[in-house]
Amino acid sequence: MNTKHLNPWFGVVPIHWQNGQLKRFYSVRLGKMLQPNPSNPQDELVHYVRAANITWAGPDISDIKMMWASSSEIDNNQLEAGDLLVSEGGDVGRSCLWSVEIPRCIFQNAINRIRPRNENSTKFLRYVMEAVKGSGWIDTICNKATIAHFTAEKTNELDIPIPTPFHQRGIAAYLDEQTAKIDHLMALRRRQMELLKEQRAAAIQQAVTRGLNPNAPMKDSGVSWLGEIPAHWKVKRLRYLVEKGLVNGLFKKSEQFGSGAKLVNVFDIYRDDFIVDIESLDSVEVSESEKKQFSVEQGDLFFVRSSLKASGIARAACMGAVTEPTVFECHLVKSRPKKTIINPLFLSFFLNSDLSRNRLVSLAKTTTMTTIEQMKLADIEIPLLPLIEQKSILDFIYNENAKIEGLHASYACQLTILAEYRAALIHECVTGQRQV
Repeated sequence: MNTKHLNPWFGVVPIHWQNGQLKRFYSVRLGKMLQPNPSNPQDELVHYVRAANITWAGPDISDIKMMWASSSEIDNNQLEAGDLLVSEGGDVGRSCLWSVEIPRCIFQNAINRIRPRNENSTKFLRYVMEAVKGSGWIDTICNKATIAHFTAEKTNELDIPIPTPFHQRGIAAYLDEQTAKIDHLMALRRRQMELLKEQRAAAIQQAVTRGLNPNAPMKDSGVSWLGEIPAHWKVKRLRYLVEKGLVNGLFKKSEQFGSGAKLVNVFDIYRDDFIVDIESLDSVEVSESEKKQFSVEQGDLFFVRSSLKASGIARAACMGAVTEPTVFECHLVKSRPKKTIINPLFLSFFLNSDLSRNRLVSLAKTTTMTTIEQMKLADIEIPLLPLIEQKSILDFIYNENAKIEGLHASYACQLTILAEYRAALIHECVTGQRQV
């Protein structure tokens, strides 16, 4: 194949292809500035597309907004089938084709609308834009070190490869077919990864609420939300399983962060293993009295007592090894499990089970933030079983997690390979390196 060298993102393209600035082959128009109020009695409310509505998979019309516009502005900015919409700001260069998802719709000035000159294809250009974006070239020309803008001027001046309109349509049709297959495989892998999470959660909940013996005699726990438990288990409220009750953490401003002691932050609780790792903690300046009053030991259990989202409330995590002075912050409640009767890790897994989480969320109050009272945390019912059985359940959970994490890592690797192959396929096709 005879080739010629073009713009850095191209590599080489067939000698018989054209190349040049995008404006030679397409027309570019920046959208209308947002107008929240009418400027004259004849203005109309009309739907408009903004950058947030643009996805590579197509327009996201789940949250389409409206603005005021004059009849001439509507005429000049109305979208038509086949228009290519390119994000001017934010995730610069992100593009999608418009298929009249909403009739009589215009576009905001955070978007460049592209239409073909002559017989050129915007569907082909959509794949070109994905290749340019994937190459990193758009980020380079937009100087992403500051606030990036892929302006109409930069869009017009973008160098692109152009085969004949006939070949453009053929390449776009081929990529539609091939990327659909890849996207299906990627969606399947993502769904399998979600199922692994569900499998993990179900296995943990079954183990910590029903035990490991499916043939064990069962009894009514006496707690409606907990249901049946093995006949030899008991139920105790959390307050009877911890030492010295539940304790609130200390308040520290961001400017007080520095050396002194490690700080368990609310964000350190949201971990898949439900164990706080001291190596990941920030440090904070504390007095000797604060260090003593809010001290943390291995095995201490933390609850999130206030959260912007209800799903975050009362999440629990157990403190791992403590190798230096450590304290905890005010959005957390700390308890110290009695290790002679309850394993802190078992308690952590139980409290993070869907059954327990749903109960805790139901006890919370929501105003500007979702909060849960210490008394309600202290009164949560906990199954109590022999320590040796708790250890067996933890061993089972860790073994299951290892299997699931292995599969998860394998699927994640496959997703990476598929994404890389997809990007390479598009690049090779729109630059003529792969004959279609």
